Amino acid sequence: MKFFNFRKKDEKDSKSCYSCCSDNKTSNDASCDLLVLGGGCKKCHNLENSLIEALKEMDLNLSVAHVTDFGQIAAYGVMQTPALVYKGKVLLSGTESDKNSLINLLKKEIF
Repeated sequence: MKFFNFRKKDEKDSKSCYSCCSDNKTSNDASCDLLVLGGGCKKCHNLENSLIEALKEMDLNLSVAHVTDFGQIAAYGVMQTPALVYKGKVLLSGTESDKNSLINLLKKEIF
């Protein structure tokens, strides 16, 4: 987490893009289908992990990025994290969801 310009050595950049079928890669937000917004807390990471598991179970090849920059998070109008964004639309905010809840949510939004 970045506070007062201090950062852990092993911390990833604020934009890391993950694909269900490839290794981690750095990308910009515009190229990612789903965004997990959050400062890097345990809830944010749990949401990201549950989302990746849900995508694998649904056999969807959508890219996922974790945005930790609070300026970018605020640009989406999100006041509580973690949040999930699909193609610019905030799907959930202020709560983490399990894999099954995310599968139901994605089915409603994507299909």
